[in-house]
Amino acid sequence: MDKKWLCLFTVLLFLTASVPLMAQSNEVMDDFLEEEKASFGKVAYFTLLAVNLISEDASIDQALSTLSEQGWGVKVKKADDTINMGELSFLIMRALDIPGGLMYRIAPGPRYASRELVFLGIVPGRNRPGRIPAGDEVLSILGRALEWKGERS
Repeated sequence: MDKKWLCLFTVLLFLTASVPLMAQSNEVMDDFLEEEKASFGKVAYFTLLAVNLISEDASIDQALSTLSEQGWGVKVKKADDTINMGELSFLIMRALDIPGGLMYRIAPGPRYASRELVFLGIVPGRNRPGRIPAGDEVLSILGRALEWKGERS
């Protein structure tokens, strides 16, 4: 099985392990997998769902509200705005409490979070912080991040 699909499967399994997905969550997942440019709201939804900060029946707006309450320093955007790789990397590092290297600890933010996730092997290849990922790519990255975190717990 291709590594990308294995990671996607891991995320799907993680999201469905405790309780079957509700209809709303299924619709959000289906829409997200088809997005060529990942939307900020859905990324926030799946990231916060993965770390149990929202429930599966939460709305995208509730996810954004919860994200803004976390005090992580993540710039909260509109639900339909796109998210770039730097923003995605920073959100994942904050949500999963992934410790960064020296530069990330000095200046935590999207640029160094992006570099850190490449270094850790969570994001494959070279990662341009300004590139907009697709929905399935985001879930694959989130799956690898959860797997990485689980190996260290």
